Parts: sequence; structure tokens; C-alpha cells
Amino acid sequence: MIKNLLSLMSSRLFEAEPLNAGQSSGKKAKVREDETLGLKFMANDENYNELDRLSSIDFKIAEESINAASTPKNPEKIEAKSISEITTGPETDETEPETNANEPEKDTSEQSLKEILTQLGKDLDQSGFSTYYKEQNQKTFTDSEILRNIDKLKNDSNPEIAALGSAIAGVFEQTGVGYPKPAENDKNRIANRITTYQNIVLETIFAAIKGEDLDPDEKNLVSMSVGEQSGITVDDLLALDKNGDGSIAEELNALFSDKRFVDTLNLKIQRQKNKEENIKTIDKLDAAKKEDGIITVEEIAAQFGNNEIADLFKNSDGSVDRALLIALGGTMSKDGNYTITTGALTNRIYEMDADRDGKITQEEVSKYKESVWYKHISYTTMMEEMERSNDKKGNFDNKFTLDDMEKFTINNPTATKEQKEFFRIITDIADKNLKEYIMKQIGGGSSTVTIEQFTKAADSDGDGVVTKEELQAYVDKISTKYHQVTQLKHQ
Repeated sequence: MIKNLLSLMSSRLFEAEPLNAGQSSGKKAKVREDETLGLKFMANDENYNELDRLSSIDFKIAEESINAASTPKNPEKIEAKSISEITTGPETDETEPETNANEPEKDTSEQSLKEILTQLGKDLDQSGFSTYYKEQNQKTFTDSEILRNIDKLKNDSNPEIAALGSAIAGVFEQTGVGYPKPAENDKNRIANRITTYQNIVLETIFAAIKGEDLDPDEKNLVSMSVGEQSGITVDDLLALDKNGDGSIAEELNALFSDKRFVDTLNLKIQRQKNKEENIKTIDKLDAAKKEDGIITVEEIAAQFGNNEIADLFKNSDGSVDRALLIALGGTMSKDGNYTITTGALTNRIYEMDADRDGKITQEEVSKYKESVWYKHISYTTMMEEMERSNDKKGNFDNKFTLDDMEKFTINNPTATKEQKEFFRIITDIADKNLKEYIMKQIGGGSSTVTIEQFTKAADSDGDGVVTKEELQAYVDKISTKYHQVTQLKHQ
């Protein structure tokens, strides 16, 4: 019976008028209603196709039902079905089915913070500067990417991106450092070169976001190389969202208004200003006699009282501290001339900057001279100067005699008061035989001694430096031994 009904239905369908007749003639087809065995089809000029509708929605179900009915597993339980039931299925309650409590609810919220920042990374990588970087680097915001796009970020329609841009721009504004503006003729270029101050501000911002030391002893520059980027990442920014509300706007404002952040940034900016002043002062020092990039002892002495940098090298006796010059990267020539380049002095002078503010005070210089490093340099310079100054050829064989020490304390104009007092512990001994005895004790029987022998004999604490006190103690000990030996000989 079911097969007969299907045949009847199909024949009625195929005997009907052409389905698209109205469309092919260019006239709008009239909406009509055909009733076939209880099935109703509403036709219009756009999608009326009874056969397609039947096959796509109902026919497969009908065919399966027919096949199942034609080969029943349990014939006596077959129930007659109307065509309506075959094609449309049994009537069901029109109310919506209950949602399974275990099924996760669909995320109908706005775009997540992670998605926003990830897309921002892709956009910045396509900003014309870093398109050659690998895909994973799209999650990194470099110094150049940020500096080139601060205005763009600040004015973005997305509130999270705008908050990031505004927070960064605010830091620049409160420090008085302007961030670079895009060049009018090329969107991928900036109007002015990136300044040292802009780098200082941005590196401090990056350090704050990443939770790093705001002012490390060794400046960790934000750098880039082909295939690798360094800066702040999407994850660094996401980590700021401590309360998990999907926004970092409040966290950024709190981070950049923190007193420690503000004070550190101001200190770093002032330090750079002080360093620039130092460069000008060092240039003036170089120009005292001849502007050639090399500063001589004579140029330093000529600027005493008129140049802050020159005054740092002034000894208590008015001489130039040549040992300090050597400690900061200077050199001594064979003929006894001490010089230092402007570059070496500019870079090394900050080794004495104890408070790291870019200004060097006399107190800081005095503190520096207490360091082991300076004491080694000072001692070595003194010994070599003493040994070399008595050889007009400038030979450094590290050997010297009693006569060399006496000439150094009397004739060498570069010897400081402290250096002369050091060697006079030996040279001022009235008994010439005792002086010779001391020298032979140092030289292992020879009155010509090496610097190494001298140091080993008198350096009681083994730090590689013989102090005035150590030398005095050694001379006293040898003098006592000398007098004991002398007395025995006279007995």
C-alpha cells in the first residue's frame, strides 16, 4: 500500500506544470497551493521546486521507512503510517528541549583580551617594519613597533588597545619626553630619529610590565636580530590581569603611577642629562691645548679649578693622579707621558659613580680609591714608574736598585708625596750597609731586585699590594735581624 501511495505521489508531481515556467517567461509566478495526499507546497518565484523540497527534506526518510517496512524483522508488529508521518515524522512537543547541564555554554562574550592582543601583534608585525619575522614573533611587541605606533594604539577603537597606547603615551608626557611621530610622507617611517631618552622611557616601561629590575646595574638593551625579537610579549601583558576581569587598563595605570616607577624613571632621565653634561666637560678638557681626542696630564693640570672632571684627578699636593688615569683606561708611554682618550674617560668614569646618578663627586673618587682594583693599579703604576723613570730608553724589565729608588724620590717630578714617602722608608735609612742588606734580603742575595720579589717579601696579607705600613713592618723586621747579625760579628 505504501509503495502504491509513493507511486501515485510521484506521478502527480511529474505531471504538474513546469516548475519554473513563470520565471522563464520573465513574469512573476503566482503563489499557489497544491495539495497532494495531504502534503501542502507553497510556491513562489524564487525557490519553488516541489521535487527538490521533497527529496532534500522528506524523501530519504520515506525511502528508509519503505525499505524497513518491506523487509521487516518482526512483521506482526508493523504499524500503518500515513505519508505525513513518513515524510514529516511524528508530531512532537514544540517546546525547546532542555539543555544538557554538562554541555559547556557557548561563548557569546566579546573578543577576549588574549585574542585582542594576539591580533594586535599580527597587525604591528605587518606595520611595514618587521614583516620578515617568523610567525611566533607576532606575539612580541618590540621597541620600534611600539614607538612607531603609539598614536595609532592610543586612538584605536578597541578600549583595551587604546588603554595600552594611552598608558604608554602618558608616561612619555609626564617625563617631558616626546615620543616619535610618523613621517607624513611614509607611514612606515618616523619623522625624527629615536632618541636616547625615548629608549630609556620605553625600556623602563618594558621592565615594569615584565616585572624586572627597573634600573639594572648592567643595562639590558631591548634588541632585535633577524629571526628573533625581544621586547614585551602577549603573555607579559596578559599576566598583568591579576583580577581576571579580562582587562589590563587599571593595572597599566597603577603600574605607571607607582612611586618607585616614577622615581626610577626620573633618575634615569636625569642621569642621562648629567652624562651629556659630562661629555661636554670632557670635550672642553681635550680642547685645553689640542683637540685631538687624547687628554694629556698637562691638559688636565691646566684645567684645575675650571673643569669638574679635571678636578677629580687632582692630588692633595696639586699633582695629577696618574694612577687614576691608568685605572680609567689611560696609558703610559716609554718616555713617561700619561694620556687617556676622550672615549675611554667618557665610558670608564662611571666606575666611580657610586650612587649611579651620572655625577662624579670628590667623595665618590675617594671611595673608589679604597677599592682593591684601584690599589692594585696604583701600586703597579708606582713601581713601574719608579723602575722606568731611571731608564731614559723607557725599558720595563721590572728590575730596580737602591739607586733607582733614590732617584725616583729626588728627581722624578711626577712622583707624588705619598709615593716618595713610601720609598723613603728604605732610602732615608742613614746606615748605607743596612740599606744594602735590606735590598739583598729582598733580592735573594742580589742588590738588584724585581718588582715581584719586592712584592712577595713585603706583602704580609698576600693581596698583591705592598702598603706603606707593610713596607715599614718589613724594614723593621730586617733591621732587627741585621743588628742581631752585626752584634754577633763583633762578639
